[in-house]
Amino acid sequence: MKNKRNILLIVFLVIDICLVIFTVYIVKSKRGDFKVHNNNSTLEYTAEEGDTISSIALKYSVSAPELAKSNNLQGNVKVGQVVQISTQTGGSYMTVKEGDTLKSIAYERWTDVKTLKELNYLSSEDIEPGMKLFVPEVYILQ
Repeated sequence: MKNKRNILLIVFLVIDICLVIFTVYIVKSKRGDFKVHNNNSTLEYTAEEGDTISSIALKYSVSAPELAKSNNLQGNVKVGQVVQISTQTGGSYMTVKEGDTLKSIAYERWTDVKTLKELNYLSSEDIEPGMKLFVPEVYILQ
């Protein structure tokens, strides 16, 4: 009887592990619509007409003063100027799509709304299609 119970526990444990791995696979397959260079540390953005330091910082959820400082920008950016944007490590950027909410993104990425708000310097849960959000990676400890 004890042997059957142990076997049953092992079977349920294996099924549970398979479900977790499958879910992580699905979550990871939905990611990655933005190319990040240098091991998730820096990306390059080419300034377009109407861009300002603040608008670029807002687009990539980074601090405007930090962006200006890291690129030695005294004034505004010029059209065609390449701006280096330091990214968070341990994650990736994704583009917000129509119908996305912080709650739905957090659910899909195995995190929570509070973490997404903190990582992206958001004061509210308001997001718009086209915004770039940093989302943390999902890790499974083995």
